[in-house]
Amino acid sequence: VPLDPMVSADELRAIGEIAAPKAVIRSAAVARRLSDGIHGAAPGAVELELEGLDRPFVLRRGTELRAAPERSTAASIVFTSGTTGAPKGVTLTHGNFAAQVQMLGKIFALSGEDVVLSLLPLHHTLEFTCGMLLPLACGATVVYPLGVDAASLARTLADIRPTALVGVPALWEAVHRRIVDEIEARGPFVHAGFNQLCELNRRLDREFSVNLGSILFKRAHDALGGRLRLAISGGAALPVRVAEFFNDIGIRLLEGYGLTEAAPVVSVARPDEPLQGGSVGKSLAGVELRIASSEPGGVGEILVRGPNVMAGYYRNSAATAEVLNDGWLHTGDLGRLDAEGRLYIVGRAKEVIVDSGGNNIYIDELEQVYGQSPYIKELAVVGLKVGEGEQSAALIVPAYAKGESRRAVEDHVLAHCDKVGASLSPHKRIRILRFTDTELPRTRTRKIQRATVAATLARMLGHDESAPSVEGSAEIEPWLLEVLGQVAGGAARIKAQTRLIEDLGLDSLALAELGERISVHGGRELTPEDLTEVRTVADVQRLLSQGQRRPRLPSYARFANPYTVTIPAPLRRLTERAVEQAQELVFSQWLRPRVLGRGNVPSNRNLLVIANHSSHFDFGLVGYALGPLGRELVVLAARDYFFNTPARRFFAANFTRLIPFDRERAQLDSLDDALSELLAGRSVLMFPEGTRSLDGEIQEFKSGAGYLALRSGCDVLPIHIRGTHEVLGKGRLIPRWSPVEVRIGRVIEAEELRRLSDEAAGALSYRLLADRMRQGVVELGAAPLRPVTPRSGEGGIAERVVAEHAEDASAEDQRCTAREGARRTRGRGRAKA
Repeated sequence: VPLDPMVSADELRAIGEIAAPKAVIRSAAVARRLSDGIHGAAPGAVELELEGLDRPFVLRRGTELRAAPERSTAASIVFTSGTTGAPKGVTLTHGNFAAQVQMLGKIFALSGEDVVLSLLPLHHTLEFTCGMLLPLACGATVVYPLGVDAASLARTLADIRPTALVGVPALWEAVHRRIVDEIEARGPFVHAGFNQLCELNRRLDREFSVNLGSILFKRAHDALGGRLRLAISGGAALPVRVAEFFNDIGIRLLEGYGLTEAAPVVSVARPDEPLQGGSVGKSLAGVELRIASSEPGGVGEILVRGPNVMAGYYRNSAATAEVLNDGWLHTGDLGRLDAEGRLYIVGRAKEVIVDSGGNNIYIDELEQVYGQSPYIKELAVVGLKVGEGEQSAALIVPAYAKGESRRAVEDHVLAHCDKVGASLSPHKRIRILRFTDTELPRTRTRKIQRATVAATLARMLGHDESAPSVEGSAEIEPWLLEVLGQVAGGAARIKAQTRLIEDLGLDSLALAELGERISVHGGRELTPEDLTEVRTVADVQRLLSQGQRRPRLPSYARFANPYTVTIPAPLRRLTERAVEQAQELVFSQWLRPRVLGRGNVPSNRNLLVIANHSSHFDFGLVGYALGPLGRELVVLAARDYFFNTPARRFFAANFTRLIPFDRERAQLDSLDDALSELLAGRSVLMFPEGTRSLDGEIQEFKSGAGYLALRSGCDVLPIHIRGTHEVLGKGRLIPRWSPVEVRIGRVIEAEELRRLSDEAAGALSYRLLADRMRQGVVELGAAPLRPVTPRSGEGGIAERVVAEHAEDASAEDQRCTAREGARRTRGRGRAKA
């Protein structure tokens, strides 16, 4: 009966009552820690003390061995954790272990030249079978380090230089973070070059089955000893991004699935098959898999049958009957099988969240999709009882990046969660989210202790619920409550401990608007820097109570820009035109994008143009696609990127029509500059995602787009760009040719946006408008195509346009000429004044 040396006295007593051992083998250190606990757990048993465990010991050859036992004879009784109930002893026979080693040996060809580094505890069945029995059966060497922690792991790997390593996902995530941190620390050019090499190797592996990772990323391989050819992850779900990262650098990280009752491996990915993200591979030869689901390919409980399945639970026939039926082991895990027979784990049957609508929400699935962010170090999802059902709640440990504030990192995490949630069904979205700086509670085998996580979240929420209400509280002034209600849309019951971001959902624009309203109603000027330091309503109140109130002063943020040399206006117009002609030459002669729906561009009014964004090519590409309108387009560009050096400021001010937009602070001032351009009759291009997409997928639209549309009263022209991520995506230095398509949709009328804004108040209305714009761009990208008869003067080239959006464009222009022409004339008059 193998036990964790850190077992508690209570757990040991419960196990002893079932196993009734005749002997106990323990070290002096364990005896000191447990004191009389061993005697209480095993009264009358012989205690054997093993000293000198830090010195080598050898089982000498020539020892007389008795006859080999029968395959059905019990070899080991492995007890499951008793933290949630009475422990159960899994009886594994000699036949179970022998069959497991035979099946694994056909997949992983180890030899006498291999060195296996053992990092998991041997009472863990995965390490006992894969890390000890399999290497010994194949003649390989097993190395047991005396102690390994995060600080000494790199030195251990360098000294031992293993060829095979079995680890839990937490180990591989730690190695992944270390490699990425070292690359980022060497600067943006090295990081970009690393990403380029990863993508190159990925394409070679996918298209030609050639992986040059050991050559291109020799330094990363050396960090793992330089000889690692077999890497296995088990014990918990492995994030897809981690598996893909190791595959990109030339190390196949194979994920497997199993459980103690199956000795333990049921399925594993094969070294000679392409990586399939999220899959735990096909079942071992001789192991049968079945999904208890009425629908083909549907989610259901995983059933297993084979020679590796346990004989039963020791002295517990009732528990055995619950999980073993006609030789089939009911695992309690939920999964599905694809057409090729690969298994995908969805979650534990006991870890399914059931909401008030009766929907099943699978925890592992949520952790997989939400956890794929470089700003998330650890993530645990649990179900919390709310009303008649449960709600999905997440406890997140952020990965604080160098050079970024705590608030900025948490904002990145919130934006990522919003983006992921927008792609999921409403019932699957995480509803409760909290941050913590401490590591998530885990077992010795690095599995998350969900009960502890749920208790932690409940305490956090309980603190919020027990906080006094703002109404009638002397601590919070009534006018502040009113202002918060206006900005948040009045949808939440605000209390002293209500969080501005997590509970009220305020984004950076809403926080800036909150500062504006406070300065008007409260007579106290709050800077964006002040607001980045507050988290709760009580924090805002304390900030307002500090110091003397002073009257509101005009914002001078726009006058605080660094001095930029400008060339004379006539020469500037010539340089702008030269840059435009150079861009047109690149697009028409090299990139040759396909532009669809030009008939949707109105010629009688100015517009707010919005588009998805995944490349620096997008700026000029939109102008090229819009024709005459594009040549006069004013473009919002990130101040911290395009205006962060004297050279970039000089180029932007003299060769382009870029205007700076502050993505982090003083957003209202930046948006007011764009608003002035719109009110002056000029069209403005905005990329509402705020930054380039890392994978080419459309991210969440910032609420600033809704602010501009609502305040300007202009129609919005949606544009969908496809293909520029492949041409020059984020992190790439050298462009390459790839097919590019630009789809121009019908305008979203200002009247429609005004009606939509009436459904909410404050910053929530901006959020609704931004979501409507994103929906328009997404639908535009998914719209079907149909050919249109070539028109004269187009050189015989048939233009393919978006079917639903290309009709009635000219009629729309005629209807709006009188109405919009007058407004545009008035706008120009204001600009001259």
